[in-house]
Order: sequence, then structure tokens, then C-alpha cells
Amino acid sequence: MISKTDDSGNKPFNEYIDGEVLFFIRIKGKKQYFDLYYPESFLSKFSNLSKFATISEYGIDADVLIDIDNINISEITIKDFNIIDEVVNFSEIYSRCRGLRAIHLHEAWELVLKVSHFFINFFSESKVKLIVSGTVDNYVMDLMFRFARHFNVKCIGITDFFLFPDYKLVTKYGENSDFRIPSEEEVEKVVLKLENKEKSPLAISKKKAVLNAIWNGCSFYYRFVFRYFINYQLEGKLGYEYRFAPYLRHFYDPKQLLAFTYFDKITLSQIAKSRSEYIYIPLHWYPEATIDYWTDNYSKANYYQLLFRVLRFFGELGKKVILKEHPAFYFARPISIYKQIKQFPGVILLNPYVSTQDIFDVVDDVVVWNGSTGVEAIMANKNVYITTESYYSGYKLPSYTAYGSSTPLSKEERRELVERILRSTLVV
Repeated sequence: MISKTDDSGNKPFNEYIDGEVLFFIRIKGKKQYFDLYYPESFLSKFSNLSKFATISEYGIDADVLIDIDNINISEITIKDFNIIDEVVNFSEIYSRCRGLRAIHLHEAWELVLKVSHFFINFFSESKVKLIVSGTVDNYVMDLMFRFARHFNVKCIGITDFFLFPDYKLVTKYGENSDFRIPSEEEVEKVVLKLENKEKSPLAISKKKAVLNAIWNGCSFYYRFVFRYFINYQLEGKLGYEYRFAPYLRHFYDPKQLLAFTYFDKITLSQIAKSRSEYIYIPLHWYPEATIDYWTDNYSKANYYQLLFRVLRFFGELGKKVILKEHPAFYFARPISIYKQIKQFPGVILLNPYVSTQDIFDVVDDVVVWNGSTGVEAIMANKNVYITTESYYSGYKLPSYTAYGSSTPLSKEERRELVERILRSTLVV
């Protein structure tokens, strides 16, 4: 059953009227973003709205334009600065945003001030009571959520996750949102699906990975020319997709096609012979919201820094670590990262198309960040350790630093975990 209330649980969606709800969209406009994030089953609950009004950094389809191009720092009043001091933790916002991290600190601070000034003025004057947003990894959305909270405006974040296409996850920062109450039958159905180890519809083939790399390479250079050079450099537009186009990249260097040369040729049967020596850690897509914004502390937003620390931790325990590349990030990770990984003794790097379930057959211990592998490992009765709390961990899984303390969850605990996940979803 879909919740009929906002994420605070105190107002039915069908009681909101025009002018009280905004839907966040991005550079490709309303249709593309609504198709991606806002299913009809959810939108239909807003039966009192005559239209789905939008807010965006970009002019296309925007009913409210987050216009920071014409804001001067000199316009920010002392009252504004006092509110900013209360709402904004600049170190956290800077650390979590891949765009801000890539530019000079002073420029990043100016952008944060301009966006903050916009939202202070907007929320002070508007009648908006609810903002719905597809969850993305950028500082504009982050500041929107923060200032909305300050002005008592409710927010709902929606994103895809491993139960796609049947569900979407309702979360702003990777927290458990307690959005709805699933039925017992629904919980049992999803438990059965996970126990049956059905292949994820998000999984991609090698051919698809190559095609994605080609598409991403062409897209990067297109965006560099049109969005960065023309829109930002020549026209002075400060929208996220313009200013940070050079840093929003996946495949951009032909050397990335050599990724396969760094994968180890070791069989799972070889690993099985000494399974107690191994720890399995799936590599993440990075930068991405699940790392930048969903980790429980912004000091963990630097994925590679923490990954290398984890590798060293287990190396000093005399353990061997199996890393497996993310299938959707094949040909996207910088070659320099593979080179650094290979410098750690006892680390095995597997190609992305080795089955995760096959790996589970030969290892007992798994370490995860925020990803579906953690849930799959739990359902496969593995000892699961975490680097950060997540929407499914529920403070019931030990940190990797407490290695040796994890035991497989009981059947009832696994059911509770699935119920906890479903409480933070909407049905598509």
C-alpha cells in the first residue's frame, strides 16, 4: 500500500493544493525527470493539484527557476548570513558534492552563498509546504533540503534502487524514511524473491558496458563543448550541469579500455580451498549519491580514501580481499585507481561479470558500503560488515573494524530487514 501522507506522516497528499507542492526537475526537463523518478501511482495521490508545478536550476519547464546567475554576494544581508550560519555546514556540503570538490574553495563558497540566498528569499515568501525531488548528488539539492527543513517545508526524496522496477526508494540522504507500512504478504513475497537469488534487472552485459562507454565518451565531449565552454565560459551560466560539466564524467580516456588487464585470473575453486582467508568487497560506482550523500558521516564521502584504509585494515589482519568491479562502472573507473589497488598485498581484483552469488559460494565474510550486495549477502547467510549505516542496516550490522563479531542474521531478522526496506519505498 502506498502512503497517502508526506514523509512526516501528518498530511494526506490529496489535501495539498496548487501552490503548496513543487517537483524538482533537472536539465532535460519535466517529462524526462518525471518518467525517471515520479511514477503515476505516486502522482495520482495528489488529486487536488491541477498541475504538477516544478522547480529547477534550468529554464526548461521550470515554474520556479533557481536563478543564481544574477545574484551578487553583496546582496546577502546580515540576517541572511545568520540563517546561513545556522543551516549550512560548509565543510559537509563541500565534501559531499563532487562538483564543489573539483573547484577552488573560494568559488565553491560563493556558489553555496548564492544558492543559500536564493532559498532564503524563496522560502520566506512562498506558500510551498512540500518539495518532491529525485535524489541526486549535488549541492543545490542538498541546500534545498536543508533550507526547506529550516522553513518547515517537508521534503520527499525518490530514487531507483535494487528492487527496481517494482519499487522506488524514498530517501533524501540514504536514511530509512518509514514512508509506508507494507503488508505481511508483500514482505513475504519480497523475501522469497531475494532468497531465490533472482538476477537484478539493473545488471548489464559486456556488450552493454562497451556501448555505454562509447555513449558516455561522446556525451562527455558534447557536454564539455556545449554546456561548459558555451553555456558556462561564454554565457556565464552557473547551473550545476554547466559549471561542472568537465567533472561529470565516466569514460573519457581511451586508457580506461585497458581495465581488463588489471583483473586477476584466479578461479573461485582456488579461493574456496582457503575461504576463511578471504573477505569480499564489491566496488562501488563513484562519485554517486550512495557514497557522497548516503554515508553516515561526510568524512567518508571520499570513497577511495576509505577503501584504501579498509584494504590496509584487512591486510594487517593477514586477510586477503576480493574486490569485484561494478558491472555498470566497467570502463568508467580511472586506471590510476586500479594501479593503486594492485599495490596492496593480498588483494584480488575480479572482473565485473563474475557472479556475486558464485562468490558467495566460496566466501563467508562480506564488507559493504551502501549497495544491494549487502542485502544479497544477508539473505545468503553471510557475515556482513559495514563501513557506514544505511537504510537497511538498522544499526544491527557491525562495522568492519569489529571484524570477527558478525554472524548471519536469523530468518526472522532477515524478514525484519526486508520489512524495514519496504517501509522506505513506494510501489511503482
